[in-house]
Amino acid sequence: MRVAFCADVHIGNHGRGPLNCGINDRCDLTLKTLATALETAKDHGCEDFCILGDLFHTVKPLPQIIKATQDVFSNAPDIGVTISVGNHEQSSTELGDHALGPLSQAPYVLSVDTPTRIGFGETHHRRALLLPYYPRNSWKLIQQTLIEKGPCELLGLHVGLAFGDEPSYLLGDDSVDVHKLVKAAKEQGIKTILAGHWHKHQIKVIGGITVAQIGALCPTGYGDAGFIQYGKLAIWDTKDDSLTWVEVPGPRFIKAIGLEEGRRRAKVIAGEVAKGNFAHFRWIVPEADLQEAQTDFDLWGFAGEVISDGVDAEVASREAAAEAKSSETITEALDSYVAALNLPDGVDHAWVLHRCREYLNG
Repeated sequence: MRVAFCADVHIGNHGRGPLNCGINDRCDLTLKTLATALETAKDHGCEDFCILGDLFHTVKPLPQIIKATQDVFSNAPDIGVTISVGNHEQSSTELGDHALGPLSQAPYVLSVDTPTRIGFGETHHRRALLLPYYPRNSWKLIQQTLIEKGPCELLGLHVGLAFGDEPSYLLGDDSVDVHKLVKAAKEQGIKTILAGHWHKHQIKVIGGITVAQIGALCPTGYGDAGFIQYGKLAIWDTKDDSLTWVEVPGPRFIKAIGLEEGRRRAKVIAGEVAKGNFAHFRWIVPEADLQEAQTDFDLWGFAGEVISDGVDAEVASREAAAEAKSSETITEALDSYVAALNLPDGVDHAWVLHRCREYLNG
């Protein structure tokens, strides 16, 4: 038996644009990407499909968005769906206080807002332990849950995996040291650890255990720039506990500064678009090169924009404000605002977010 895992779909009305029945183009693209991921899972022989947090981008998605998401799942009736609660759709850690409730009314969808062990395979002999997002004391609660729930083969989380090469400011209550995690996992016979939450894909084998930050199925903006770290689908084969990675085409965000860099990036983008990805390209050039760049851009036909370096910060700030405005909590608004900001080279979004959180928490 095979089971597909993804994370961080972030279904919602990102950015601006006209609404069609409450859904804008960015949201529609995200829904189509989820549908493609389900089809891809079926094509690879999967009987179950697990989303490790942040299916929705907000704790209060519009009713039209919930209905459209239900339609995506109902159009794939031959595959079971399990969704664990992530930070974006969670109001609190109380049971049921999240945005996934309406989806779990369908018989083929299970929402996980408490640690849940699920059996897979014809005799349910391969077990996966799925945990929701813990906003505080993540490591302590994960340790406690592993002891209470006992042995399993796969651990699915919504937490940042700290592999040891991250700057210290990234490490907080919603991240765990993978070496500590691997040590605790070994005691329970776990062979594979998969996590959502942080958006960039990363994978290592540590002590014989495969540990992977899956990465966002759908990156949310230019703060998630690039191609290869996004759109990942993990296929777990319960017969031998092997893991196969498949790329699902979807939204991608690319930035370039200057004429030459933009033209180099355009060649890469053309190749990715040919593979089915939808590229949003922001090309920043000096005012004097604006007309020349716009002529090239129009010929390529990419989605996005050409802007002068003098207005780049203003555009990014407007987009960041729009993202924050659509949020339901101060934490969510802060995360969305910082992720959408255009920061100088060498300044990390995660560092800015960390310092902002420190300030708000006193």
